Amino acid sequence: MARVSRFATAPLDIIDEIMSACRDWHVDRVTGEVQNTNEILDLFTRVGMAWTASYICQHWRQAILEIPSVWSQIIIFDCHMAKGRDGLNKLLELVLERSKAAPLTVYINSCEAGAGEFTQETLDKTLRMLSAHLYHTQNLSFILAADTTSIISLASLAPSSLPMLRRLEPYLCIGGSSWHNHHVLSQVKDVKHLFSNAPRLVMASVSFSYPLVTIFQLPWSQIRYLKNSNPSAYAPDILRILPLVPNLSQLHTGHIHNSSAECLPEPTHLLFPSLLDLTISFEDRDSFVRILPLLEVPSLTDLVMSDYFSVDLVRSLITRSRCGPKLRTLHLYCPLKHENLHADGIFSILELTPNVEDLSVSLLENSKGDVLLSLFMGEKEMSSLTIGSPCLLSKLSKLRLLIGGTPEGAIESFLLNAPVRYPSLISVDLYVYDLSYQHRTFEYRR
Repeated sequence: MARVSRFATAPLDIIDEIMSACRDWHVDRVTGEVQNTNEILDLFTRVGMAWTASYICQHWRQAILEIPSVWSQIIIFDCHMAKGRDGLNKLLELVLERSKAAPLTVYINSCEAGAGEFTQETLDKTLRMLSAHLYHTQNLSFILAADTTSIISLASLAPSSLPMLRRLEPYLCIGGSSWHNHHVLSQVKDVKHLFSNAPRLVMASVSFSYPLVTIFQLPWSQIRYLKNSNPSAYAPDILRILPLVPNLSQLHTGHIHNSSAECLPEPTHLLFPSLLDLTISFEDRDSFVRILPLLEVPSLTDLVMSDYFSVDLVRSLITRSRCGPKLRTLHLYCPLKHENLHADGIFSILELTPNVEDLSVSLLENSKGDVLLSLFMGEKEMSSLTIGSPCLLSKLSKLRLLIGGTPEGAIESFLLNAPVRYPSLISVDLYVYDLSYQHRTFEYRR
């Protein structure tokens, strides 16, 4: 018996429910982006599933063609190309025709499993069709093989100007000859200038690998939101990129590793006058000492720092930037191996940030969670501070603590008295890591 696809028998109400869910974008108030990766993946999964199903099921095909919000979301994986072949291009033709000049979101991934099932000719046809609509593409994300052919095809067909492009996520799959390919691509004029004339481009998620940055000549000075699309980066690559983007509002670096490689010329000062949101992680002391003392961020309101850091240098950053009273979100994550960081060190940072509303602290040092809780309750003085008692964070509304083994009595006392100590407190997330892991969430009604 022939196997029947579950898409082909899907009731219309289920199809409608899934396609309706595709409309529900949760947008960040600052960047205009979907708020987190899981929601992006959910969106890609739903719409991608719908595109694939449409090749074999007329109900899905009709659903896509009758819901205008879906016409602006072109999401293609190589496995869809392999399975859909002519169906993909036919559907693309209809959708692009209906989208007219409306802002498009285009996501294409030609590095998925099953890449061998379709030819370069299939990909070229798809890219050719899409390239004619790049002039009204608002969000462009692509993952292409670093074999040079795909990206050169896209560049040669693209218009000379991308007037509506606002968000860009370029990624080249790493292959055995990728470094050679990076060099080849950096010499191709069409590729180099593919995104250079994009007057509205403000958001970019790019690999902080310097060879990739040399391939595309982006209008770096107008970028406001920059994320590393790789989970990690090397300090020299970071130091080459950061001087190019002085007007950032948001920067997410990924995990920074040190490297003996030099960055010439090595910057001596990195001023970001408009930076509001900084998420940065250092894997080692050398990368931390190499980068953090260079930064000045006078407008900073959100700081997330994890793995290695030094209390003294974080305090210096806040003092040098004069951003302490402006900070509203502060997340400090300290791994277990960081044994020289103590609870009073954390509070010496909080001393500089009296208006924090959202605070997360991870401190597993010596399993002395009760010391941290005592400091939060003002029951213990800090040896490193000149003032007599801990600062009162009068605007603190959300508190998340990850601590080591702590006596039950200290936990109960803290949860009972925290809303008295912090009059604006709404919620507490408390994670206690000991032999019996505990997680407690409390919400306080005001």
